Amino acid sequence: MIEQYTKLVRDKIPEDLDNKGISYEKRTAEDYEYVQALFKKLKEEVNEFQKDKNNEELGDVIEVVETIKKLPEFIEVGEFLEIKKKIKFNEIENLEKKLRPINYLKSLFIKLNQRTIEFYKTKKTEELAELIEVLEAIKEIPEFRDVEEIRQKKLEEKGGFEQKIILSGEKYKK
Repeated sequence: MIEQYTKLVRDKIPEDLDNKGISYEKRTAEDYEYVQALFKKLKEEVNEFQKDKNNEELGDVIEVVETIKKLPEFIEVGEFLEIKKKIKFNEIENLEKKLRPINYLKSLFIKLNQRTIEFYKTKKTEELAELIEVLEAIKEIPEFRDVEEIRQKKLEEKGGFEQKIILSGEKYKK
């Protein structure tokens, strides 16, 4: 079965597809379309991370969030994070983490999904800050501590999303 796709891809993906002889259509997204494509990519990557629960998928989520943080409309997110740290928002979560580590991880996945949906719906800087806090908490869990190293390696190999590349084409669905 053949499926059509149109999606934002990492900067070096077209080069990889060329090397494999895979055909596609490439264009550069307009600014508004780029923002929408990043939100869609964030949902996609969060779903993949929740399914696979590995460092590579978490790294993909973080890479999309890092790209979103660079957009002019979200430049203030650092200020929101600093304010939240001063309020000591995580005291209850830290207690829960010590008492029930398995439930803590499950609760983080639920919060990740909730924060992603809220941010996708509202496009508010405050919601992005909430999402980043959840990602930071996940990165503290031992099985995800290598995520930054893995993310950097993938960034070097495949690039980020700064070139606003949208690919369209057909792929075979199993």
